[in-house]
Amino acid sequence: MTSEVKEARSNVPGWLDDYVKWHQLQRRFNLNKPETKFLTVACHQNRMCGGISDRLRTLPYFLMLAQKTNRVLLIKWQKFELEDFLVPPDGGIDWRLPRGMDIGDKPDVDDADLLVQMADKPNTVINKKNIVVKANRDMYSFISHKYYVTDNHPEGTFSYVWKILFKPVPKLQLAISQKMKDLKLVPGKYVSAHYRSTDKTFSDKDIEQHIESGNISSLKVDDPNHQIENSLACAYQISPDKSFPIYFTSSNTENVKHALHSSKFVKNNPSVNVLGITDVLRLHSDKPYKDQNSFDTHEPSELYPAFIDLYLMAHSACVSYGRLGFGILGARMSGEKCMIDNRRIKCHVN
Repeated sequence: MTSEVKEARSNVPGWLDDYVKWHQLQRRFNLNKPETKFLTVACHQNRMCGGISDRLRTLPYFLMLAQKTNRVLLIKWQKFELEDFLVPPDGGIDWRLPRGMDIGDKPDVDDADLLVQMADKPNTVINKKNIVVKANRDMYSFISHKYYVTDNHPEGTFSYVWKILFKPVPKLQLAISQKMKDLKLVPGKYVSAHYRSTDKTFSDKDIEQHIESGNISSLKVDDPNHQIENSLACAYQISPDKSFPIYFTSSNTENVKHALHSSKFVKNNPSVNVLGITDVLRLHSDKPYKDQNSFDTHEPSELYPAFIDLYLMAHSACVSYGRLGFGILGARMSGEKCMIDNRRIKCHVN
């Protein structure tokens, strides 16, 4: 067990640490026994799964359900493999689908329906050996106050749960570390701001052009409601140290360029160091390509920028997040202690 996982397990509620031990025993000794049952959170190749946050930020909810129903929690992606990016850490939960186990071509139920069925009455889904479920709702927000708070962490323990489930694959971890080194970011010594723009899809020609030239000139800044300015102002407002730099990210790289070089916040606050990654093409994990059947012809590393953004938010002291789920996932990974919803709060901009 790594020291990071050991620390994480000591900080989560006791029921979860007990489940980790139980899960490990089932995988080691009981995986092939008839009485062993599973709960598999899946992304099927031929169906919309949602983005990285839609698929992952609700996992504590499924951990709770798996524990309450004595099921082994598994995760399986068919649009790339989750193991292309994240793997179970030593001493944590091994959620990888066992070899030879079939999840079919569609989920048995979605997350909200599963909760209703488990609460009301048994049926054929509940009695299945392996319940395959689609996850795309933020169920953690509904149950965190009951299942994931402790005396030491009344704000929640999402960041520790994440560390029990995941660590980046070596190639991705190297890319994360290199970006932090390039930007001179020290964990806990900067804050983050995220702006979620309109989703983009790209043709193979677009992606080839970016790989060759490092630029996509057809993208435009997407800032209809001055949310970029407010996301930066909110990050600065909640920063525990006004000398901390602000790491800004968005689903559109052109917005990052705008924030760094053209935003009103940067012009009016020259002493604040706003940083970001401007040399990557940011793809949505569910619909990055115009041809939805083209995942097999692309490299998983094309989605690395999204995971790098996620981990750079996670390593920051505070996160200013906006619409949809990517920013809030980064905020929860950073510890839930210092986070602000910049859609609902108007922060001061000079």
